[in-house]
Amino acid sequence: SAIAAHSGLALAGNAYHGVGVPQCIQSGEQAAERIARELGARIAERRCAP
Repeated sequence: SAIAAHSGLALAGNAYHGVGVPQCIQSGEQAAERIARELGARIAERRCAP
């Protein structure tokens, strides 16, 4: 997707996966997990860099 081309960008909200509060919460949690994975990978790269 176009969002995947932008490292560190994650969108969340009811416009993406449903209009109910549970779907909105799930969307936010998924976005947070993607950001955490991306940040973790960046930290690991810096630790391994000479």
